[in-house]
Amino acid sequence: TPLALYMSDPQGRRLKGNEPYQDLCRAWGLAYFNHSHHYTRDVKRFDTIPDEQILATQWSHGVLTYYGQGSNYVPGGLSRHVNLHAIVNGGDIPPRDKDNRMQWNGWMVDYHHNYCQPGWWALMFNSPMHLYSAKLRFHANIMAQLGNGPTSQPSFFLVRIQAWRYLHYVMMWKLGTLHRLGMARAGIESRLQAELESLHDQIYVPAMVDKAQDVANTAVRNLGVYTTSMNTDGTLQWYTLPTALTFYMGSALMLFKQTGLWAVMQAKSEKCKTALNFIVECLDKSALDMMVATEGRAEHTSENGSTPMTAKVPVGQQPVVPANWQEWNTLYPKQGADDWITYPNGNPRAPYERDVGMHMRAQWAFIHRDYFPEITRANLNEACAMYDSFYARRAQNLGQGDWHYRYPSLGIIKGQA
Repeated sequence: TPLALYMSDPQGRRLKGNEPYQDLCRAWGLAYFNHSHHYTRDVKRFDTIPDEQILATQWSHGVLTYYGQGSNYVPGGLSRHVNLHAIVNGGDIPPRDKDNRMQWNGWMVDYHHNYCQPGWWALMFNSPMHLYSAKLRFHANIMAQLGNGPTSQPSFFLVRIQAWRYLHYVMMWKLGTLHRLGMARAGIESRLQAELESLHDQIYVPAMVDKAQDVANTAVRNLGVYTTSMNTDGTLQWYTLPTALTFYMGSALMLFKQTGLWAVMQAKSEKCKTALNFIVECLDKSALDMMVATEGRAEHTSENGSTPMTAKVPVGQQPVVPANWQEWNTLYPKQGADDWITYPNGNPRAPYERDVGMHMRAQWAFIHRDYFPEITRANLNEACAMYDSFYARRAQNLGQGDWHYRYPSLGIIKGQA
């Protein structure tokens, strides 16, 4: 956000504290280096870990995680272990490194918060030191996440874990170089190809070819979501829909298309092409089909609790996934004023100022329209028009937070011109 604010308005200031965007951007960018270990085996000799070793297998890591202290270990001892650090959000661990220095802004040490990437500074300011930091961040991302990659595991498909992984891929590919301080594109493409082909074999084939009948595969086939989350009130039970955090993936795919990585990976193999198109299809079902069929009500159905995905059945019975969003709409018909921005009782859905909720779902519709016109969807224009109409209704009561978050193609909340 500090970089986006500065690039949008170099002379601007944050309202709170009247802080110049330039100062916020500079502080955040330099914080990438405020760290004693910096992913080297020997900081005095700057002995970095070879790229081929990083890409080959998972490493263990000791971390201060986003929500406190945590760690992950794989066999290999200290020779295959790297310390990761970050500003701590909660927990009783002070945000200081071993030399009592404030640690960097590395919100990437656990699966769910891998979104910081110094590559943005490398691209925007031609900063070679940020290029090298981006390489180290990419290394840490690979090391910290499951060896062969989360995209090959169903529980990590179409959630923010996968999105951050792909964000690091596309940033490092864009920054690709044969210089020793950077990373060659060939290795990045090879690793990403392996992940996409694994996604094809382990997720696409069971769901779309084999027509597996379990809840997770049926849900991704019918509704474009992948979930195994069960809820119960003690008498009834039902499966719930995942949150809109899946749509971080849309932003990653937009970067794939903008940088050219999309075309490169589509040409790698038929499996890669199918896997990428499958991701788009799932996002379409969950954003376009859902909006047109339900007026966006599946974003939430009440002010409390998660959205039910299946019918509520007696405990012990297996809930059945709706065949499509039209059937879900029949299962949970509209009550009162219920739609994408209004709860059944007439209260506005909140929080509108968050960057991790409804706006991302709407964003995907416009990303598809503007960046993937070659992939046709019959209801794309209708869905975009519906999202536009809801934003027009909200234009009269925007909060300050709406103006501070930037979402491509959502003019109402991109910020005042």
